[in-house]
Amino acid sequence: MTAPAHAPVVSPTWTSEDAVSVARTLAAHFAEGASRRDAERILPGAELDRLAESGLLAITVPQEYGGP
Repeated sequence: MTAPAHAPVVSPTWTSEDAVSVARTLAAHFAEGASRRDAERILPGAELDRLAESGLLAITVPQEYGGP
């Protein structure tokens, strides 16, 4: 899988559209080697690291949309 060294990072000031854009970029990179990882039963450690670094896992959902 060829991917940029650093994943885009979600900022607290980004809009939901910005976050979706980051998610789409990451998804495209993750998809590149997904079938090989599945076939060879390789855990996606690097991909999970990039997801964590992106900030997407820190996004909160406003209460009016079902968040805490």
